[in-house]
Amino acid sequence: MMSELVVKRSMAVILSLIFIMSIVPTFAEAQVVDSVDIRIPGRDQGGMKIVAGVLHNLSVELNSPVNSVDIYAHSVENLDYQIINVTESLVGVIDDTTYSGNLKFKDIVGEAVLESNGNLIPATEYTITNETGQISILPSTYIALNLDQGLNISYSTLRNMTNYYHWSYNNSVWTDNLGLDLINTGLSEIYGNTYCFYIGMIGNATPGHWSLSIITDGQTDQAWDGTLQVEAPVSGIAFSGPNFYFNVPPFETDSINTYVPDNPRNTTYFTTTNSGNVPMDFQITYDDFNDRFSTTNSTGVTYPFEKRTHHISFQADAWSPREFKVKGRIHGEPKMLVNPSMISFILAPESAFNVIVTVARPGFEIFQMPGLVVQYNERILANYNDELALDLYITGTKNSHLSTEGDKLTLLNIQQDGIIMSQPVYIQVSEETETHLIVNVNCSIAPPRGKLSMMAYVNFVAETDDFVSSGNFTTTIVVKAKSFLEEEEDTGLGSMNILAIILIIAGIALAFLSMAYYKRKEEKERKIKEEKEKAEKKNKKGGSGYKRRKKKKWV
Repeated sequence: MMSELVVKRSMAVILSLIFIMSIVPTFAEAQVVDSVDIRIPGRDQGGMKIVAGVLHNLSVELNSPVNSVDIYAHSVENLDYQIINVTESLVGVIDDTTYSGNLKFKDIVGEAVLESNGNLIPATEYTITNETGQISILPSTYIALNLDQGLNISYSTLRNMTNYYHWSYNNSVWTDNLGLDLINTGLSEIYGNTYCFYIGMIGNATPGHWSLSIITDGQTDQAWDGTLQVEAPVSGIAFSGPNFYFNVPPFETDSINTYVPDNPRNTTYFTTTNSGNVPMDFQITYDDFNDRFSTTNSTGVTYPFEKRTHHISFQADAWSPREFKVKGRIHGEPKMLVNPSMISFILAPESAFNVIVTVARPGFEIFQMPGLVVQYNERILANYNDELALDLYITGTKNSHLSTEGDKLTLLNIQQDGIIMSQPVYIQVSEETETHLIVNVNCSIAPPRGKLSMMAYVNFVAETDDFVSSGNFTTTIVVKAKSFLEEEEDTGLGSMNILAIILIIAGIALAFLSMAYYKRKEEKERKIKEEKEKAEKKNKKGGSGYKRRKKKKWV
């Protein structure tokens, strides 16, 4: 009876253990990591690279769910230190805490005393400088050694925010274990077996090669161990495009757009590229009339190596004639992580371009000085002896005087409302209406002989009535040379020259015909001679018979 009770109790204990084991997960071994990927949010390109000071999505895909994930990263670029594997038990103190057990580098960074030859001093215990506690370092423990000085360096001296990081997930809690607030708990999330850490490093983290280790459910064995590249943050904007020229008719509102859907050849644009390695808040603004300009793709986050194409539109008021330049500015604000323990000194890049707005009649240029604006033709094509009427449209706030003179042409007169004016012409102006002057000239001088054209000039000098402002501008006239026949007719030798040319051409043709005739004649005589020689050779081969036949022929 007693034995039966013992058996029943034993069976109950076994069943209870089986039940407990079935509902309580055990993690005797670290979970297998299928993949690790790091990328800047918003970009498809991933890999094993982190840009210091920038938020990244570090995703860890496991083969099954876990309760906790710890991620450790430390720099291996500092050549003053070397991580070694302790081969003998050592005892020391680190940060007033006593440790024991099989500790790994992620849990402790300390230094053992070195001999002059660089080897560890074989000892069963030693004391680090502060002597506030003890720590047991067992074989197969990784610690950092200062190879240059061979001095004892404490945990806090070796490990800092430039060379060491620890992020963790533990039962729905995301933590930056160094207390630097370099994890975005709002974005960090679990998707199935993938644990997404939105983390970053401070902007001055040591660039170069880093070691990255992952531990799951607090196991001492690493679930994953590898390397990553840490880059120093660099910001930059590459700009490619022309200056933009907008022409607006006077006294009319107008809407201008550099994008012309039905005419690609007349479409103009500029491009920007994020030439750095950090995302930036992107903005395009204008120093003047910013509310009248709009630019496509001018806001939002631009990511490293992202290229954008931009078109500009402009809404013009009903302005009087004028010309002005507006500076457009392309500004990028690096999206850097900031926390109370660090300040980012990375510069916000900026580039610029110009928009030149000309309010003038089509085909006219603008001359302007304080108080006076003149619309004029800057360049005109003409033939020798043409008479031209040059239009000037004048506006402004100050009455002015205008005088002109011709260079390599004849100035005929200046008219206003059909009346010939004397120089200097006195002009009453306003900003609401245009004063129209006509300058009549004659292209009376021909280009030098042998030249196709020459430049002639009409030079203008303007001065305000108060003699405060003055200036000058020029209309250039390209005078085309006379034709060959026109030149010969002017000399009175045109007919004789034409006859001479005809005779020369006829003589050349006759000479070619004579040469062809004599050449054919010589060729015919040569062939007759060759045939005769062939016949004589053939008769000689016939001997005396030839002679008898010949003699008989004449008898």
